Amino acid sequence: MFLKKLFLFAFLLLLFWPASAQTLDFIPKNNFTVTVDQTSTSSSMDYSVKHHRISHLETELRDNGFDPQSAEGDLSYSTETRNLSLTFGLSDKINLKLRLPIIKRTRSLSLTRTPQNDATLDAFLAGRDSAQSEGMGDFELKGIWRLTYSDQNDFRFLFTYRGDNGLFPVDETSRLRLGSGTRDFALGLKWTYYFIESRFQGSFDYEETYSLKTKKTDQQAAELETFRGKQKKGIAAIQSNFGLFHYGLGYRWEAKDATLVNQISQLDQTLFYALELFGGIGNLSRLEDSSVVLPWELEIGVAKVIRGIHAKEDSGLTVKANLFF
Repeated sequence: MFLKKLFLFAFLLLLFWPASAQTLDFIPKNNFTVTVDQTSTSSSMDYSVKHHRISHLETELRDNGFDPQSAEGDLSYSTETRNLSLTFGLSDKINLKLRLPIIKRTRSLSLTRTPQNDATLDAFLAGRDSAQSEGMGDFELKGIWRLTYSDQNDFRFLFTYRGDNGLFPVDETSRLRLGSGTRDFALGLKWTYYFIESRFQGSFDYEETYSLKTKKTDQQAAELETFRGKQKKGIAAIQSNFGLFHYGLGYRWEAKDATLVNQISQLDQTLFYALELFGGIGNLSRLEDSSVVLPWELEIGVAKVIRGIHAKEDSGLTVKANLFF
């Protein structure tokens, strides 16, 4: 309820606070920006079908062939992702971006009831015991091609390659996965519309990701093949800028097919919809009137998954800093 009131308050501010429109998010030729951000998410509930919520423990019991009521307790997941991103202006129309993530994933299990004399269930729950993994996630290299730009419209084409260097144990449930398990490439479009003589700018991003068959090895050094079907995601947002400040609202959806290991589903398919609220401060607006020695920007955002199918009910907080050179 509090989150809904917060989004409503932000929307009313967007409507009635006077502001200017554009911001700098495309890097000029021979310039670059350094971005550092951290996102923390956590959840203990899933959306099984649209608005129907069940616990993580019930979901994992059901997905693995057990009675969802055969054990009781709390199973929760949390993730901390710290990104270092470098973006370089290769030309007046092309940017290159490299993202290097450090990820820490934590699983916490606290059981209040389990059936007696069920060795199969006991072994399954032992594999879901509390655990933590930390290390490099999959790196990402992105090309951004500005197709056209005017006072009102900004169209861009995006190509992304993601490596598979993040931890992806295929037969050890006690070690949490930090990567996708596949090498991926993605194609995307971004359209930003600037409302002339208005306080608004709206944007829409769409991306489709395709995986490449990737070889992995298990604990016995046997070779396995991982693959995933198509992944789609879209983000619609509206933003307002006034002086040194900016803030906005976003709506994001994502659909992902299951990962296959030797044609066996990992049951990680998902479809979810999330609301986002963000705000920040920086001196980028001064670039319109004068030169700035060191352009910078700080931003904080919150996000909440509001419905989905086979989706974690994640709540997240992001803090981001940009330095432009």
